Amino acid sequence: MGRPAGWMTTRTGRPAMRSPGRPPVRRDVERAFWLGIASGLTSEDVEFATMAWVDRYNHRRLHSTLAMITPAEHEAAHYAATTALQPEPQPV
Repeated sequence: MGRPAGWMTTRTGRPAMRSPGRPPVRRDVERAFWLGIASGLTSEDVEFATMAWVDRYNHRRLHSTLAMITPAEHEAAHYAATTALQPEPQPV
């Protein structure tokens, strides 16, 4: 049951709005995924590809909100700045 396809466009003259938190449909990514499955990817291949992606995302990509430095460089600078602010422990 439910409303027929295109009912919002008919009623308002424009297509329905997507939810702001919903990611766009990436048909090219889905197609590449299924082509990889069809070509015989194993779970180990997927595991290594995922680890490579996570490593790049967390350590090598440039991030615009971090002044175009990598997250790893930002984290190192943050810890260097916070440890420099802490006084040295005094001997008792």
